[in-house]
Amino acid sequence: MRPSIRAFAVASILLAHGAAFAQTAPPAPEPAPPEPKPHWSDSIKLSGFIQAQLTAAEDSGKGVNAQGAPQNRDRFEIRRGRLKLTYSQDPAEAVLHIDALPSGFRLLDAEVSGKLKWEGDAYTKLTAGLFRIPFGFEQQESMSVHPFPERSMFISRFFPGVRDIGARVWGAAWNEALIYQLALQNGNPIGDSTFPGLDPNGFKDITARVGTKLGGFKGGVSALMGEGYIAPAEDDAETDDIDETHDHIDYDRWALGFDAVFTVDIAPLGDLMLLGELGYAQNLDRLAAANRPEVVIEDDVATDDVTDKKHLGFYAGFQQQLGELFAAGVRYDNFDPDLDTDDDTLQAVTFVAHAFPASMFRLTAAYELRFEKPEVKNNFFWLRAQAKY
Repeated sequence: MRPSIRAFAVASILLAHGAAFAQTAPPAPEPAPPEPKPHWSDSIKLSGFIQAQLTAAEDSGKGVNAQGAPQNRDRFEIRRGRLKLTYSQDPAEAVLHIDALPSGFRLLDAEVSGKLKWEGDAYTKLTAGLFRIPFGFEQQESMSVHPFPERSMFISRFFPGVRDIGARVWGAAWNEALIYQLALQNGNPIGDSTFPGLDPNGFKDITARVGTKLGGFKGGVSALMGEGYIAPAEDDAETDDIDETHDHIDYDRWALGFDAVFTVDIAPLGDLMLLGELGYAQNLDRLAAANRPEVVIEDDVATDDVTDKKHLGFYAGFQQQLGELFAAGVRYDNFDPDLDTDDDTLQAVTFVAHAFPASMFRLTAAYELRFEKPEVKNNFFWLRAQAKY
């Protein structure tokens, strides 16, 4: 066979084998489709809780008072109807939180935050808007998980409404062995009796807390510094011997606080939580206008000074889980609105029992004994149903 014919035959055989191999070889895998981009709706979270309750008050009456408000306090009511929307796209977050009640809607939180991540689990958040005043433990805990129906007396009177408008730096490090918060806010909480959420004198309140979480213990130290405001006043024509005329007055206010919570497992019952908090302050009783500092009168003429009031409040309590379905607790609450005045201390003892028929439900029965001088009958009973979502 001539070489050219021989070469042609060899090439034909190789081509035939190649075609056969190509027909039997498995097809190459197709490239994986690209991962779908997260939809904007995946970044939205809706949460909240509803508290419906029956309240019975020992001092309940009939009719209306001089301001036209009903004196009957034995009633069914919606204590809280919370709806919270959180939109997160790392490193930014926005929060809008409202309280929906029969009397109307109330804005609670309106925050915009940015998060900075450091080495390990450390982070820092920068927040602007309406948010909780970072003082103490109870002030910053949601009432959906708080063991008692209402916050303690001194927290309620120092921080009516719980929240204020401003800016905050906060964060944690070392698995929350260090927790820090620093806020600059208007200085009048949204429940303030005179200028809720506003800033009449332009001086911002500074609030700071340094805390820790170590095992079953969490606690912290808080401080606040600010200035209060008294509006100008004209002379009262009914007091001939005294001239009450004065310009606006700015006065100093401050507070120091200490809080601690300790949780330990008591077998076979469950967790025992011990909690306590103390607050010492000056000119910070802001729940009612009548509790504000009074203008000093000298030689029957108003001055630009005030009579400073120092306050001391504290509470101590516990809650014991009783298996998975029940819990019970007791709290002692004490508040002295003016340390320079005798026999004005307010005291209360609250007894509470909870049932948890399902993960989202909590049923609560509570009774509060209140002690005042002069003696006033104003004990309270609550029967509350809560749904959390």
